[in-house]
Parts: sequence; structure tokens; C-alpha cells
Amino acid sequence: MKAFWTVLITAAVLVFSCRPAYSQGWYFDLALEFVDVGEDLSAVDPGLGLALEGGFEFAPGVAVNFGIASSAHSDDGRDLTYTRFWIGPRITFQAGGVKPYIEAGIMTHLMEYDYYIYDYPYYYDYEIDGTGLYLGGGLLFPLPMGGAAGVYANFADWEGEGNTGYVEDQGDVSTMVIGMNFIWGF
Repeated sequence: MKAFWTVLITAAVLVFSCRPAYSQGWYFDLALEFVDVGEDLSAVDPGLGLALEGGFEFAPGVAVNFGIASSAHSDDGRDLTYTRFWIGPRITFQAGGVKPYIEAGIMTHLMEYDYYIYDYPYYYDYEIDGTGLYLGGGLLFPLPMGGAAGVYANFADWEGEGNTGYVEDQGDVSTMVIGMNFIWGF
């Protein structure tokens, strides 16, 4: 699974490293995120993670935005990795030297618990996944060299389901993400 994410991230960096002559502009950003998972998964501690995001601005202020992020958490002493992928439109406004934006779209979620059961001689693989909508916004502060620094917040509401098939493994989940990013424009 880690090889898949490595290949996907490398491919995204290569695709976004050039700017076609006919485009309004590609952008790429790297972010540090603080992630809080709530509702039915309230036992999961908040965690830190990284996000890799990109997009294509096909008209001034209107872009298709997509990204992938991963964060590390714990749940009653058990480590877990929370991975998200999203895609949706982003609308950026001009407000003097600051560019506020809003975005919305669809987001997929995967929480992978990584731990051994000590009473049994095997590795316990448990996952919770789901899909839902997200809504977010942020502020971009343009830099003289052509990029931008920014802060943002996203809220995602999704239906989670564990891989065991038990009814108890299903429920509503909400995710709140606060991040700081640096954006490169191409």
C-alpha cells in the first residue's frame, strides 16, 4: 500500500511540474495539517499530517482542486493512519493583498489500525473507510516570487464502515482539518 502512495505522489509531482501553453495555470501545494476526527470515532486522538494538493485554474479565480493527505493518530493506545483523497471546485476571490477562497467536493476516507494482538500470533488488520462531502475555505497570501502561503480549514461529514461487517462498525464521522500550506504556481 505504501508503494502505491509513493508512485501516486511522484506521478502527481511530475504532472504538475510543467505548465501547458494553453492553460490558465496549474498549482501545487504542500501543507502541514492538524486533524480532529469526531462523532462516532471520538476516541481517536487528534493528529498531525501532511497534505499534497494540486489543481488546475481554468478561468481566473475558478479551479478544480484535488489532493491526498495522511495523518498519524492513536485510539486507546493503538496507532492508526488516516488517509484522505478529495476533489472539487475552488473559487478564489480578490480582496486586496489577500486571496480568500472557498471549496467543496467529495472526499474519501481510510483509517488503518496497525497493531498486533498479543494473545494471538498474528497481526490484526482493521480498517474503517467511507465517502462523504467536504466544505472548506482559506486565505492565500501571495509572495513576490509567484507562490503563496496560506491557512485553511476543511470540514468533512462521512459515513464510516469497518471491514468486519458488524453493525456496530458503522456510523457517522466528522473530520475537522486546520492547515498551513505553501503553494507553487506553474
